[in-house]
Amino acid sequence: MGRWRTLVLVGVHVVILLHVLHWLWAGSTLSPVEPSEAMHTLSDGDLNAGFVFFALALLSTVVFGRIFCGWGCHVVALQDGSSWILRKIGLRPSPFRSRLLLWFPLILAFYMFLWPKTKRYVAAPLLEKVWPEGLAYIGATPTWTQLSNAFIVEDFWSTFPPWYIAIPFLFIIGFGIVYFLGAKGFCTYACPYGGFFAPLDRVSPMRIVVDHDKCAECGVCTAVCTSNVRVSEEIKDYGMVVDPGCMKCLDCVSACPSDALAYRLVAPPMLATNPRDPDPATSARRKKKPKTPATKARWDLSWPEEIALAVFFIVSFVSLRGLYGVIPMLLAGALAAIATWLVWKAWRAIRKDNARLHSLQLKRRGRLTPWGGVYLGVVGVMLLFIAHAAWVSWHWSAGQLALNQIALVSAEAPDAGEQRRELYEEAVRQFALVHEVGLWSTPRADFQLALAHAALGRPAEGEVAMRRAIAREGVKDGLAVDLAELIRRQGRTAEAMAYLEGVLARKPRFENSRRSLGAMYLQAGRVDDAIALYRDGVEARPRDHESYAKLAEALAAAGRFAEMIAPLEKAVELLPAAPGYRRDLALANLYAGRQDEAVDLMVQAAEVARGEQRAGLFAEAANLAQQSGQAERAQELRRRAADAAADASDRE
Repeated sequence: MGRWRTLVLVGVHVVILLHVLHWLWAGSTLSPVEPSEAMHTLSDGDLNAGFVFFALALLSTVVFGRIFCGWGCHVVALQDGSSWILRKIGLRPSPFRSRLLLWFPLILAFYMFLWPKTKRYVAAPLLEKVWPEGLAYIGATPTWTQLSNAFIVEDFWSTFPPWYIAIPFLFIIGFGIVYFLGAKGFCTYACPYGGFFAPLDRVSPMRIVVDHDKCAECGVCTAVCTSNVRVSEEIKDYGMVVDPGCMKCLDCVSACPSDALAYRLVAPPMLATNPRDPDPATSARRKKKPKTPATKARWDLSWPEEIALAVFFIVSFVSLRGLYGVIPMLLAGALAAIATWLVWKAWRAIRKDNARLHSLQLKRRGRLTPWGGVYLGVVGVMLLFIAHAAWVSWHWSAGQLALNQIALVSAEAPDAGEQRRELYEEAVRQFALVHEVGLWSTPRADFQLALAHAALGRPAEGEVAMRRAIAREGVKDGLAVDLAELIRRQGRTAEAMAYLEGVLARKPRFENSRRSLGAMYLQAGRVDDAIALYRDGVEARPRDHESYAKLAEALAAAGRFAEMIAPLEKAVELLPAAPGYRRDLALANLYAGRQDEAVDLMVQAAEVARGEQRAGLFAEAANLAQQSGQAERAQELRRRAADAAADASDRE
């Protein structure tokens, strides 16, 4: 099946390439079809293609087992390709087997996909009741009431790392992971999606099963398995492959010289009377199996080693994640897994009389070889780097905690201002330490440092930190706006406007920068410049309802009410459920002398609104109807306003 699977995985990469090319050509495209995008759906309510794709992948796992991993995952393709190349040069790394580290993908999956809801509906309410100060440790909890359509995006690449991170990342989860941890090391110890796929695989009725009458117990199935599954032992003990690491690549089925294996529908292990022995015939066979050394050596670590290395893995992951603004979460998991293996091998090289790293002899007959000395030196440097990373991450977390605590300071406290000032000063101290002692500049620390200086009334210091963040991170929409605001707060408004003009000349799709510049234009009385700027914004982002609303706002400042109607109609078309746009459109029609249309539009705004806003809009519609001489309609609208107000009161 290897050739067919290779063809399918090549097709997956072709589709990915076509997706990226479509975005580059059209300027907007379907949101990334990547499971991690589901985080934005669960945390922010942005329904996207990644969420739908991940849901379908989970459903397919329940029915067919982990077939998506084997036949549709680009990371599996990368690992298989790396394994193939390593075999061609004579390297066949053994899989690293740990009991505790197997849980990390599930923990990471919980954090990525279940923690946002758990935090919002369980952790935050509980802490608010029993320990309000603890809310600072879990951070802000954004709220949302309904899903929003995010299937089409313009900033397609915004959730992906830049090329100088992506290329090392692919190399590490490919050759790096495979070389140290085995063929599917990333899937086993660092993939959060596998954290869901593995337990769901246990309920799947589609399994690799054996016909014992045909099986010659030759072990070919285990030899060809690239998922690190001991197929021969599984089928001998249970009559089927029950290991959730099986990715249904079917290599074992096609390689079996006796045609003893098949992929077919059976009772899943989770639903059997004895989940470890679903077949009574194989249960008796398993009880008679002799305890040989080969069957005992299932794990590479003793329990003390398991516990110590699990602690080291967690510390490494937490320390490396987000370090210097360049290490994303999945890369941190991969690096932590490799670092854990390196420490384990170093420990073995110290304790054992003989130790090897593939073809390299590290220790022979109780004496370190030159390669062993070099290896231990490299591991020592790595441990120093991780320790330093832990120090940097600790101070970053302390600074972020201070900022989180500011939001918990009660405005009614007599010393609220002093408490906030002290917390901002603490944040400045911690983020400044990150910058001063870190090996490289950390953009997110510089960004938070700039905001803290601004809150303390020190925009000049904030500007220095913000420019440093932009120099390291590159010009981004939000950073440009914040820097311009820091410049403006020092009385250099013309310089702030010139800066944003330069940014928009290079990045015309930076809508936040456009809106900030437009607001400065209006404040400076340059209304015509603001109108021209927002017209450019409409052309650059024709599907963005806020661009049309901002254009209407600038036209209103110029008193050109009739011209407001067209952009507001477009905003209503793009976001029909927004009562505010309909209200603005109603007022534009009123100012343009179209009173009847104004009344109708205000009624429409009320009908799509909720709660007290609905009652207020009906009342406004009644006043407009009264002004236009529609007394009976005004009376009817006042009645609807009263009913809406009563309904809102009942809901409260």
